[in-house]
Amino acid sequence: MSDQFTEIKYVGEHRADVLSQAGYTSLEELSQATKQEVASVDGLDEAIAERIVHHFEKER
Repeated sequence: MSDQFTEIKYVGEHRADVLSQAGYTSLEELSQATKQEVASVDGLDEAIAERIVHHFEKER
């Protein structure tokens, strides 16, 4: 299920697993998260959170 997160640049298998373990179950759900919410996930930092949020902003 976490494989879908690897579609995001800079998110490989490890970070995808971290997002799944944090409770994110879909790209749609992750797209609604704020940078602060993503950065609060253990194993992710603010720079990666910024890139994830930016990924979804580009799609809008």
